[in-house]
Amino acid sequence: LQPSQTLGNLGDLPLDDPDTLREEIYSRITPHEGGLRVIASPTVLFDGLNISADLISRIIRILRDRFVVLIIDTPKWVGDRLVAALDEADRIFLVAEPQIPVLAKTRESLRLFSRFEYPNEKIALIFNRVEKKGELQPEEAAEALSREAYFSVPAASLRLIDAANRGTPPLADESPKGPFAAAIIELSEKLRSDLG
Repeated sequence: LQPSQTLGNLGDLPLDDPDTLREEIYSRITPHEGGLRVIASPTVLFDGLNISADLISRIIRILRDRFVVLIIDTPKWVGDRLVAALDEADRIFLVAEPQIPVLAKTRESLRLFSRFEYPNEKIALIFNRVEKKGELQPEEAAEALSREAYFSVPAASLRLIDAANRGTPPLADESPKGPFAAAIIELSEKLRSDLG
């Protein structure tokens, strides 16, 4: 996907004209051949510095009027823009690996969500890079976090490295095969069913 525009420099626009903002946001949507629509984050860090938390909330509300489902890939660090996106979210999918050091950070995220008074049903755990002989299995990790696992995705490091080197999505093959492909397809169907 080669977006011609990103969210960069949106913070330079006057926020008092909702129609102009809506047009600017819509003009930055890049269609993907698979049917998705993407708005890319700024490719240059400087371009996103003046995007405020208020602007993030407005962008999400504008896109909600046009799309049934929005998926927002957020940064790992906490800041006012992340909190604005989380506040607007109907569901938060917290992605973690079932490893002890990762679970400590995941537990901190869950505590933060609790401090923000997000209801438990808003948060779902997805375990990523699950190894059959891994340190912990998803059920054990979920139990340690006092949560249920929403979904688990098996590890596929070689497949993902190969896809990155080729510059193609890991499921771009005409008939994707293997446990990773099956899990991603199953997860997408589950999300479609649960999110509308």
